Amino acid sequence: MYANVVNRLEQLAERQNIEGATRFHGDEGEVAIRSYLERLREHSGASEECYVLACIYLDRVGEATGLWVDRCSAHRLILVAVLVATKYRDDKYYSNIFFAKIGGITPASLNALERDFLKAVSFTLHVAPLEFDHYVQHLQDTEPPRGSSLIVPTPYEPPVLHFHDRRL
Repeated sequence: MYANVVNRLEQLAERQNIEGATRFHGDEGEVAIRSYLERLREHSGASEECYVLACIYLDRVGEATGLWVDRCSAHRLILVAVLVATKYRDDKYYSNIFFAKIGGITPASLNALERDFLKAVSFTLHVAPLEFDHYVQHLQDTEPPRGSSLIVPTPYEPPVLHFHDRRL
């Protein structure tokens, strides 16, 4: 699963800057995205599920703000997405100071990025099991079309529940 996440994020990170400069934008081509993700994986202790959650969060940020993963935003967006996913999902995780060292930015910058990221997703970090499975399935089975901004190009549609029992 992790390899599929890396491949998709690597593909997105090749795009030219598609958004104006934000706090998430840095210098183009700082470190190859594959190397950056390997560094995160090696040092962050994040579970494999956190990388799927990070993809979901990145799509949520993009849909809410228009801020998508591209050459200039990939490193910081991915760092914060993995940090937030780790804090939400894993019982043990490293501090922002440690994550900032892994990511090559200052702790103050990481704190500001985390705050902006959480505001962008309206502090909504819960992912329904069906949505998680949807992402896993698409990451494993499909090669997303070039030009898609979403990590998983087919949006998750929650099932509609109908309650017809009038005794309630």
